[in-house]
Parts: sequence; structure tokens; C-alpha cells
Amino acid sequence: MLLSKYGLDCQPFNKDHTSATWENCSLRAWLNDEFINTAFSDTEKAWISLTSLANPDNPEEGMSGGNDTADKVFILSLDEAVNTEYGFSGEYGTADKLRQCAPT
Repeated sequence: MLLSKYGLDCQPFNKDHTSATWENCSLRAWLNDEFINTAFSDTEKAWISLTSLANPDNPEEGMSGGNDTADKVFILSLDEAVNTEYGFSGEYGTADKLRQCAPT
């Protein structure tokens, strides 16, 4: 897994502003097409593995996670965003400095 402390771009979760799961949101489509093809060389793209993602419901917000997916580029899940093994605080809803990014 590769994380960046910089905000590399700014995209909405779903650009048509309708309810969506990770499986069918515009952010997922953009990351795995336009972003990956712009941000990485062909050699780098060959090193990026397809990852199977479980998309559980979000108990904090009461939202459906939708179907599991397979992606090369993805955003952190709720569990990953509070994972202390990644250096995060372990608390949802806090202003964890390690989850904040700076613009490039």
C-alpha cells in the first residue's frame, strides 16, 4: 500500500451527487482510469497489484458498503483510516494529523 501525505487531486466521491457505494461511484472510476494513467508510467502501472476490497457497511454513518470490488487504486476504508499500525490514532471522527494532507 502506498499513501501520500499530499493531496494529489480533488475529486468528489460521486460527481452526480447521488447516493453511491464504492462499487459505482465516480471517484473509483476516475482513480482506476484517468488518475492511474496520468500519475504512473507504464512500468510503474505494471507494479501496481489488483487488490480485492471488502466494502463493509459503515457503522458510524449507517451507510451500505455495497459489493466487494477489485481495484488497483482506492481510498482508505474506515478500518484502514483508524488503523494504528499505519500510525493513525485509532479513533474515528478525530482530527488526526496523520490523516490530514497538504496541497501540492
